[in-house]
Amino acid sequence: MKIQNVITVTALLMAGIVNATPIQWSSAIGGNDHYYEFVDDMFNLKTWAGAFNEAALRSYNGMNGYLATITSQSEQDFLNDVFSNVSSDGWIGGSDADEEGVWKWMAGPEAGMRISIEAGDGFGFSAWKSGEPNNNMGNEDYLVFGWTDDLWNDDNGSNKKAYLVEYSAPEQGGSGIPEPATLFLLSAGLISLEYQRRKVA
Repeated sequence: MKIQNVITVTALLMAGIVNATPIQWSSAIGGNDHYYEFVDDMFNLKTWAGAFNEAALRSYNGMNGYLATITSQSEQDFLNDVFSNVSSDGWIGGSDADEEGVWKWMAGPEAGMRISIEAGDGFGFSAWKSGEPNNNMGNEDYLVFGWTDDLWNDDNGSNKKAYLVEYSAPEQGGSGIPEPATLFLLSAGLISLEYQRRKVA
């Protein structure tokens, strides 16, 4: 292995963070045009709440992030394929913390939407492992995507190293933020206005 490669790999390992560049599920292949980013931070474990907050602080192409919401088998299949090399379980945006047994998406355009617990209950898509959710340890109120088996599990919200972020544009129900260039121009404009105001005063 070349010395440059060793240095690069060492730097990545020391950083402890492996982020895939956000990948779009394009409408050209039947998707929703949202972007997905897998965040894996082996040295900075996250509770579900911590991941929820961090996801909301992330942005991509002017879109705010949120813990992913998976609402169809085709979306689940896309994520399974795109992140097939992932081996860490990761947080996604579902919870029944508000009311035991009533699972809902807690972020993004689907915030408040019920999550099915069993087939035929009328609450849309789910991909639970067999026997889940079971609240086995008590207070298992948070949704985990099991990348090793591509299925979901309920968990008590304690530390995990990974989570899945989703980004969608405002017209898709997401929330946008100004691009860096827009922020720069806005800031420059405000500074100029303040300068003019003080000059007149």
